[in-house]
Amino acid sequence: MHQFKRLFLSLLFMFSAAAQAGYWLGVGSGVATVDISLGSESQDDVTLEMVLRAGVEINDYFSIEAQIGEGTGGFFEFDEFACEVIIQSYGGGENDCDGDPADLDGRKSRALYLRTSLPNDTWLTPYLLTGYSYNKLDFDGGNGSTSTSIEDFGYGFGVRVARWFQLEWLQQGDEDGIKINSTTLNLTIPF
Repeated sequence: MHQFKRLFLSLLFMFSAAAQAGYWLGVGSGVATVDISLGSESQDDVTLEMVLRAGVEINDYFSIEAQIGEGTGGFFEFDEFACEVIIQSYGGGENDCDGDPADLDGRKSRALYLRTSLPNDTWLTPYLLTGYSYNKLDFDGGNGSTSTSIEDFGYGFGVRVARWFQLEWLQQGDEDGIKINSTTLNLTIPF
């Protein structure tokens, strides 16, 4: 009987939280920095990105948010040494660079975050994000190309302004010498 009572109360809590949940859809734009460390050398590239997001607000303090992002190619080139390391480390051939620099051709990201908010009576609501992040990076090395995937723990912080706008910074991956950070400004539509 005790287990039935606990199950009943759990279901009641779950459905009452879902009934009061707020939902939102959003679109954002920003920049992402891709930092590649090559031993003692480190090189950065910057990409523009568009992010679609959807979320459910469980209560005033907790939300779940899913994000899908698409990034452009990078603005800068990695030098010849970086090209050889990138292409050879991530599946390319020995002569793919052939003295050429490497380009970051594109970036795709997917993420699922738990968002912890600090509600207050002002029009600014700060929040923290923690969760799973997946990124796919495409590189071109002159004579060849390759891609790599980074799955990592993601985290960040942001501020919601008047329920319609969000400014966010995210650490989306730090694996195999590649670190990805992004900053986005988002328009969200609550319903």
